[in-house]
Amino acid sequence: MRAPVEEEQQSSEWNASQDPGELPPSESVRYAVGAFGELKEYFSYYLSAKSDAFKASIRNLGIMAAVGVLALAVAVALVVTATVLLCLGIAQGLAAAMHGTTWAGNLIVGGGLLLILFGGAILASRMLASAARKRTMQKYELRQSQQRQSYGRSVADRAAAEGQVSE
Repeated sequence: MRAPVEEEQQSSEWNASQDPGELPPSESVRYAVGAFGELKEYFSYYLSAKSDAFKASIRNLGIMAAVGVLALAVAVALVVTATVLLCLGIAQGLAAAMHGTTWAGNLIVGGGLLLILFGGAILASRMLASAARKRTMQKYELRQSQQRQSYGRSVADRAAAEGQVSE
């Protein structure tokens, strides 16, 4: 009589290797609950792996950003060093050409560089302002052209007709 009790205890436990079609209905429910638990664990495992992969990607992105900032700092330092050495060389060359008046070479090179920088900045700002003004005018000319095509007149035509704006 003990043998059936042991078989009953073994069958009440969920076993993934069992075929659910061979189980009685009550056991099928237990099997489904066990299978759902296994599925829930696998899904949790999957989400955890995806979360860890995302965290690793963010960590790698941070590391790469830090390396990029460091590389940029090194590049800027190299450019600044090269510029200083070039300016010193030019200043010392001028000083030697002027019979050892170091201050004159430094003054000429420093003043010349400042004039070039300020002149370039003024020229660049005027060019940017002119380009922005040109783009804005083209934008509104295009809109007025589209208004003429759609409505037979534009906002500028209407304002001129009403005497509000002179063309």
